[in-house]
Amino acid sequence: MPEPVCRRAPIAAFEPPRATYRLQLTKDFTFRDAAAIAGYLADLGISHAYLSPILMAKPGSTHGYDVIDHDRLNPELGTAADFAALATAFRDRGLGIIVDIVPNHMGIGDGNWRWMDVLEWGELSPEAGFFDIDWQAPRPDMVGKLLLPVLSQSFGAALDAGEIALSLDADQGEFVACCGGTRFPLSIASYGEILTAAVRPISGSTAWPLSAIARDFTDIDALAGDVDRQRRQAATSKTTLASLLRGDAAVRQALEAAVSAINGGESPLTLGSLLDRQFWRLAHWRTASDEINYRRFFAINELIGIRAERPEVFEATHRIVLQLVAEGMIDGLRIDHVDGLYDPKAYLERLRDAVEQTGRPAYILVEKILAHGEALPQNWPVAGTTGYDRLGPIDRLLVDPEAKPRLAALYHQFTGRVNPIAQILRDSKREFLVTDYSGEIGRLARTIHELACRDWTTRDITLNALERGLREIIAQFPVYRTYADHDGISATDRGRIEAAATAANSAGDDVDDVLYRFLRDLLTLDLAASEFFSRDEVLAVAMRFQQLSGPAMAKGMEDTAFYRYVPLLVLNEVGGDPDEFALDPADFHRFNQEKRQSHPDELIPGSTHDTKRGEDARARLACLSSMVDAWALSLERWHDAHAGLRTAIDGRPAPSANDEYYLYQTILSAWPPLLSADDQPGRADFAARIEAALLKAVREAKLRTSWDRPREDYETSVYHFAETLLTSERTARFRAELVEWQRQLGFKGALTSLSATLLRLTTPGVPDIYRGSETWNLALVDPDNRWPVDFDAARSRLATLQQRFPNGVAEPRGARTLVEQWQDGLAKTHLIVQTLATRRRWPGLFAHGDYQPLSAQGAKAQLLFAFARHSEDHRVIVVAPRLWPLIWPATATAAIWDDTRLQVPSGSYLNVLTGEPWLSNGADGLPVQALLANFPVALLVSTIS
Repeated sequence: MPEPVCRRAPIAAFEPPRATYRLQLTKDFTFRDAAAIAGYLADLGISHAYLSPILMAKPGSTHGYDVIDHDRLNPELGTAADFAALATAFRDRGLGIIVDIVPNHMGIGDGNWRWMDVLEWGELSPEAGFFDIDWQAPRPDMVGKLLLPVLSQSFGAALDAGEIALSLDADQGEFVACCGGTRFPLSIASYGEILTAAVRPISGSTAWPLSAIARDFTDIDALAGDVDRQRRQAATSKTTLASLLRGDAAVRQALEAAVSAINGGESPLTLGSLLDRQFWRLAHWRTASDEINYRRFFAINELIGIRAERPEVFEATHRIVLQLVAEGMIDGLRIDHVDGLYDPKAYLERLRDAVEQTGRPAYILVEKILAHGEALPQNWPVAGTTGYDRLGPIDRLLVDPEAKPRLAALYHQFTGRVNPIAQILRDSKREFLVTDYSGEIGRLARTIHELACRDWTTRDITLNALERGLREIIAQFPVYRTYADHDGISATDRGRIEAAATAANSAGDDVDDVLYRFLRDLLTLDLAASEFFSRDEVLAVAMRFQQLSGPAMAKGMEDTAFYRYVPLLVLNEVGGDPDEFALDPADFHRFNQEKRQSHPDELIPGSTHDTKRGEDARARLACLSSMVDAWALSLERWHDAHAGLRTAIDGRPAPSANDEYYLYQTILSAWPPLLSADDQPGRADFAARIEAALLKAVREAKLRTSWDRPREDYETSVYHFAETLLTSERTARFRAELVEWQRQLGFKGALTSLSATLLRLTTPGVPDIYRGSETWNLALVDPDNRWPVDFDAARSRLATLQQRFPNGVAEPRGARTLVEQWQDGLAKTHLIVQTLATRRRWPGLFAHGDYQPLSAQGAKAQLLFAFARHSEDHRVIVVAPRLWPLIWPATATAAIWDDTRLQVPSGSYLNVLTGEPWLSNGADGLPVQALLANFPVALLVSTIS
């Protein structure tokens, strides 16, 4: 098969943002609330607000990714007029809007009219093709049905307990089953049964109208084969029934009595038998992992995959968003979970074409997690990703490379863990595929088995072997997914599949060359040339496989392995790999130069709604790598001192050593800068945050407890341990030590944060500031990282800076004071404001300017990271120290940089962070001690004559 053409796909010209600011819209932060901060965002230096999904989501949604109606804006966020007012308010302040859209899945439930129509009509529904459903289940009783795993116990037990009930919606003339506050519409065939049952015990004037309407519904069956007529007749009959119920109290009473009799088991028509004849089957939630027959977002039963590859589905789901683009209210789109799509490239090409048809160019990004060494496909017509692969390199630049063996030894000594992260990841993926995704694996395996049986050389491969083989190949996969499509498969993806198949074949006790060769050739599309299979069949299998590997990687790495392997938590971040330790400065320079060439307009976030901890918490953890001796002493002392707080469950300590190690890192990373040891209410609030994050950690690890099978005894012990550490008088000494750690780790973490922030603001790409992160962001995993932002306080901080530096011009003493009083976070806000003002002044320099690494000489040269960005007329010099605990030890003197000098091109410069002028002759270098005397990072600007 020829190699597919892989060139960068053209996209319509657009004006890339200078800087974005992520806003999380909820019922408590609406379109109107967002409009009210337009002035603040503009003053901060933002060019585009980056909004969470705006279409109608499930009521009370805190994130918006569970869209239930693509035809409406979310009423909890405001009206169309409110959104228009938001767009106008932003335009008036020079701000654009980027909106998050969700093409991969929808939320299910009462508010999703398409879903409800499918439940009522099954495969006959015109909306059935909207969703990714497999109607041909292997169980005879499930053919043509949807599995609904919503029950807390078995179906029979739920019936006996009265969890499920038939209900009459008199206003709509409809019958529904109700369970747990959710409604499930009955098929039209059931109406005749229920109405007939209602007629039997009555007579006279009440019986006649019920008999007539019962015949109307029964007659609909005679229209089989003409679905449109059936649906019209059903709508008419429902309207007639609703009118009858409104106008005749006796009829309504009789029908309600019949419904009550069915629920109470007093009718010949039993509730169980009635429900068995629906297009859906209510089942215990645990059945989902084995028998779910619709594609889900990961393993979340409430989020169903949709068929975005179908033109009619694309049109229906993008109509409003494209209309807002056409009207100039939206300037950019962020595509959520692009890896979930059947054909990402075809989807993105269709989106590009649709945007071009609006006549207005748009900035398009994809949420795509790139594994280490992976590149975004160059033939995707997008500006780049949302930047998860930009988090790790900056964090790792700030990690001490000398610490890796020492931390590994310390972790092993403390926890007894010996398995490497690669093994833990493979095991975690296997567990996910068995416990949560066996239904998905089984469906694909059955399709492959049908193909295998056509060829004599492969027909002896059993269904069980195929399921095992698929799981093992996915477990060995080094990336989230591959991208075989109608144009073929790239050499890179082919190599990944071949390597995974080879590793899978050698991983188990039994080598099975035939099995893995068959799966390899199927997934690489080589079997498309076989006489036994059509190309379309082979391609369909390969593309379905690609939708399975991504969830396994995400759940295996981010939601399992990250909590099982925790030597240094700064590395356990979305898009990262704990085995990839420190990053050499030369490698980071190369990374930035490559990004400038490939995707100069993609985002560079510090934090997101999905990151495991806030950017400034990660900076503290990076500092731990340069403080291993002190960290080891504290760990040993704390572990011994708190032995009495641990309990024994199943003969093992609770919390486990791994969870205890995780807990101490988490506390150090998130301890608020202004929290004192004697602030009891503040400690209680902090303890509640820590306990919530710890509960998530131990459940995600799935070793002693889990979401599916929670162990209350273990969780209670972990809660008690954490709460006692942070609130009890018995542990006052521990908290006193935390405050001392705060003086050292907190301060050096703040300096590290300033270095990281400057790099995010100036390296090739578009800086993205997560809501509230213009000051210290020490948030933990969600929902902690979705805390409400106090924008009044944010305005006040900005006003304070404006008072200290009139006209936005910094001065040395004021800048130094910000660092001395680092706890309030104004130093970070100052850095952001000044750097974004520089980007606003010279946008072309940062968007397209060259990138030149700079070198230093002297005793601490290796601790300085610096580069120049320059265009034809302007130049900026970025100076960001790394490994601050080594630069500024506990016994720091005034001359911490000794004789270190930075080589800078000749010219006159202004440090915009301090207001100090500098002159370089291009030969002697600038003295770093003086350069960074008043602020720990530097941004020098110059006009090239």
